[in-house]
Amino acid sequence: MTDPCDASPYRRGGMQISDRLATMTLVSGGAGALIGGYLGGKHAARQYLAERAHRLPTTVEGWFFYQKWKNYRVVIGSLKGAGRYARRLGACVGAFVAIESALDRLVGHTQIASSAAAGLGTAVGLATKI
Repeated sequence: MTDPCDASPYRRGGMQISDRLATMTLVSGGAGALIGGYLGGKHAARQYLAERAHRLPTTVEGWFFYQKWKNYRVVIGSLKGAGRYARRLGACVGAFVAIESALDRLVGHTQIASSAAAGLGTAVGLATKI
């Protein structure tokens, strides 16, 4: 017996629209969190050095506390960067899937033009910062 969902003209990648939207948004959000955590940590470390370059420690104890506080700032910067990039990338991919699905439903079946138009629409939205 065949599943009635298999006959849907709106399936892409073997998934329905709701499954694809959730999966792609979560996966891209996770990838964004990894990238953002790395970049946010590097940015925080460089910012910490730049803010304290005029008064670097001179003793061993001073260097210990410098590194300790730098590590705290790097962790906080990583968490902030991870959240920022996860939101941005998840929203971008979610918008792409939503536009693609809306165009598929408008046309009545899946086609490559819907994907191309969704990519173009997402790119224009990012370029104009909608």
